[in-house]
Amino acid sequence: MPAYSIPATTNAKQELALTAVVAADNARRAAEDPPKNPRTNVEYLEFVVNQALRSYRQEYEDQQSQLVKQALPNATDNQINQIKAILGLP
Repeated sequence: MPAYSIPATTNAKQELALTAVVAADNARRAAEDPPKNPRTNVEYLEFVVNQALRSYRQEYEDQQSQLVKQALPNATDNQINQIKAILGLP
């Protein structure tokens, strides 16, 4: 998996806001049982980005599944056999 780097393009106000958000998140994490370790600003941003990417992937997969469900009843026997072959089904 490639490692990406997002250049630091935040201004001072954004950094202060991010620090406040991370501090609130860390306070919440510390209150859990068992307490979780605090995150740095970078770790928090990575978490938020990864969460957004997972959400996007799930939404995309759901859309694709819905398209397949809609198309399958209208598929010909030949198309169904091709799908089975792709999926490795008998």
